[in-house]
Formats: sequence, structure tokens, C-alpha cells
Amino acid sequence: MLEIDHTDNLVICTKEGAPYAAKRDAGHRAPPEFAWHLFTWIISITFMMIVQFLVTVFDNPGRFLAILLLIAQLVGSAGTYPIELVPGALQSLHPWLPMTHAIRGLRAVISSGDFLVMWKEAAILLATAAVFALATLVYFLLRYRRRYAVWTETAAQT
Repeated sequence: MLEIDHTDNLVICTKEGAPYAAKRDAGHRAPPEFAWHLFTWIISITFMMIVQFLVTVFDNPGRFLAILLLIAQLVGSAGTYPIELVPGALQSLHPWLPMTHAIRGLRAVISSGDFLVMWKEAAILLATAAVFALATLVYFLLRYRRRYAVWTETAAQT
């Protein structure tokens, strides 16, 4: 049997004789769904463009580089530990890691509600995605031009 006793901002519940407490909404709000979904979509697109570039250009070693980048970001983006506790080399990489901007933006959406920070971080992530998408496009154009040039030379010789 579930018994609920509401006192101030605390909800005391008893379920099968074991009491537990849960904090009731005391001015806390859920993040706006649109901002949350939009920002997570931007994060996904950014990381997809980075991995696409690495795998397209470097093939299997690119997959390995993507894993190394992931590990560096997990440690150096201040998502799990404060940046002051990580080694100095990763501290210098901290501002350049895309996950740093993803975490800052998510913190802004979820807890502070400072949407100027979210939009700033979103712009950085979108610029990163655009750079890697353009780099992938340039790689394909150069590769196509090289193949096409070889194919036309071979066709012209026959």
C-alpha cells in the first residue's frame, strides 16, 4: 500500500512499510523541450560530422582516431571531473573539444536557463559541424577529380 503525506516541499511516501522521501517541485522547472531537443540535435549533428570526416578520410584508422577523440573528450571536457583536476595537457585542449561546448550548452538549458550561453555554444558546435562537413566535401571533390582525371587519361589513350 502506498501512503503519501505532503508536508511543505517534501513528499513522504510509504511503500510496503519502507518510508522514503522525494523533494516536491520547489520552484524548479523542467528545461523547455524545444531548446533541449534542438540543442541535442545540434550536438548529434556535430559529432556525426566529425566521425564522418575521420572515417571517410582515414578509414579504419579514422575509427580509432574517433575513439581516441571520445576518450580525450570524456576526460578533458569537464563533464565528469572539474577541469582543474585533469592533467595539464588535457586542460590546454579543454576549450577546443566539442564536448566542452556540448556540456556547457546542456548545463545552460537544464539548470541555469541562460539561453544566451546555449546559443553561443550551439553556434560553436554548428561551426564545427560545418568545418568538418566542408572538409569531407573537399576530400570527396579532390578524390573524384583525381579518379576522373585518371579515367579520362585512360580513355583518351585507348
